[in-house]
Amino acid sequence: MTIQFFVWLSSLRIQFIYFAIVISLPSLILYLIEIITIIGNKEFHNPFYKLFLIRSVPNILYTLDSYYCYRLTVLFGNWLYPFYDLLPNWMLRLSFFLTYSTTLADFLATSLILVNRWTAITMAISYKKVVWSKLILPSALAVFGIPTLLYIPILTVNCYLQNDTSSGGFYINQDKVTFYQGFPLNVFLCVSFLVVCILLNIATLISYRKHCKKDKRNKSNQQIQHERTEYKLMVYAI
Repeated sequence: MTIQFFVWLSSLRIQFIYFAIVISLPSLILYLIEIITIIGNKEFHNPFYKLFLIRSVPNILYTLDSYYCYRLTVLFGNWLYPFYDLLPNWMLRLSFFLTYSTTLADFLATSLILVNRWTAITMAISYKKVVWSKLILPSALAVFGIPTLLYIPILTVNCYLQNDTSSGGFYINQDKVTFYQGFPLNVFLCVSFLVVCILLNIATLISYRKHCKKDKRNKSNQQIQHERTEYKLMVYAI
């Protein structure tokens, strides 16, 4: 029964790809609009939105890579195969590198955004000028540097085009090697960052509840408005 279920899911692969396209293209356009809005308005030039810009880079690259290495090749393989067959091997290897590295970069950036929201509550006075103003550059280096160092060996693994008999298209595959396994590493990191994000969300919610219990009578309207903005940003990050 379980095998039949997975076979049935596999038969719906084309439908899932079209569904993913319907979701990803509007999301990509929205991402670009948000980036332009943040860059063009000085009021958004703060640590939270800078982290958002950092995270947008791997997200956009991952979306574009998903079309390059899988979606277009499965849907339009008959037309694209002659073109892909002419590509140098490093361009095929690049698809695996981008898939793994951008996933990890997104996890790192998301974790930093959650830490930013948590410190906005626990260190509301100094977290922008004292803490995060000095952490944006190291954060960017970590988000882009760590995935590159972890997954750069994958650029040495030979890749090839493999025909997909079920759809008439093809996909990019790589040789089986013993010295480097990118997929198990990616799964381990996914689970690890899932746990980290859950713990950060719990810590943020607990800190915010404690913050809300403080006496509001001595707070100015500006402080109250600032806290409301921080709350909205926190909910968005979670």
